[in-house]
Amino acid sequence: MTDQKTLRVLIVEDEPIVAMDLAEMVEGWGHNVVGPASKRANGVALAESEDIDFAILDVNLGRGETSEAIAAALRARGIRFMFLSAHKAAAIDFCMGEDVMQKPVIVSQLETRLQDFADTTFSQQAI
Repeated sequence: MTDQKTLRVLIVEDEPIVAMDLAEMVEGWGHNVVGPASKRANGVALAESEDIDFAILDVNLGRGETSEAIAAALRARGIRFMFLSAHKAAAIDFCMGEDVMQKPVIVSQLETRLQDFADTTFSQQAI
């Protein structure tokens, strides 16, 4: 990416390999990773306490857990995020208009979304 704006990105993903891949991609694009968290409780704790610019949340966290409480914590702090899911947005009961990226993730689309968010965020801060 050119003219890099660095974001602090929370990653919540229960599959260790996927979480590691996401973290490597995000760091490779010049951003800082918060987490990754693999369980709801860890994700909520990070969402409530860490300095975060953006978050990427897997919808289903295994063993009947979802990222619903994490999304609520981020919304309460005004932190933007997107969901990752094998399902469409209409199938996610707790999606309130947030962006949903289908799994498997298309790397170029994720990079573009993060860059667009960074550009928007930093241009608004400059005003």
